[in-house]
Amino acid sequence: MGYFHNGYVGGSGDSPFAAHEDHVHEGMLKAKKVNIKTTDWDTKAAEVAYTGTYVGMEIDAGSATVADTAKVVVTSASEGTLTLGCTTDPVSAIDIWVLTV
Repeated sequence: MGYFHNGYVGGSGDSPFAAHEDHVHEGMLKAKKVNIKTTDWDTKAAEVAYTGTYVGMEIDAGSATVADTAKVVVTSASEGTLTLGCTTDPVSAIDIWVLTV
């Protein structure tokens, strides 16, 4: 068993749960951390580029309070672009994890 790193098991990368940036293997879940600055929001929306097939998005634990207050949600995930929406613009930058395969 590996160690925990940002909520994912680290280690050899042989497990589908060993998903963080320095353990990327073909067909495995990949997690990319993205920092969304307050200036990245435009009309209560922000776009994040990604590669691969979109699986999901997780808000980093350190950004949970700010994201929850702003009511940040995924509004669409089209070819290589994740669009986030919010009720009120976040008061500080938030970190998210984009999960892809």
